Amino acid sequence: AAATAKRCGSGSARRATRSRDPAQRACASRGVRGVTTNGNITYVKGAKAGTELFASAQVVSQSRRVMSLKAEVMDHQDQLLAHGAFLFQLLER
Repeated sequence: AAATAKRCGSGSARRATRSRDPAQRACASRGVRGVTTNGNITYVKGAKAGTELFASAQVVSQSRRVMSLKAEVMDHQDQLLAHGAFLFQLLER
């Protein structure tokens, strides 16, 4: 399964990018484009302003027309701040 990480704050660590959100990057890592048809986010813990955050997404399953992903947001101490599940309708190129 493809996984991507995105730096959400300042500083450096895991693979970082300032472009699309992690779930869209997971789609792009498979060479497909999609639109979100369903998304569920659970906020576990807050973070102070200025805290460096990291987001990652993984493809759970993919068919010809639909891709399912899960994502997490962690702080610099690897504490889980939020997680979610997303369903994408894949677009033809």
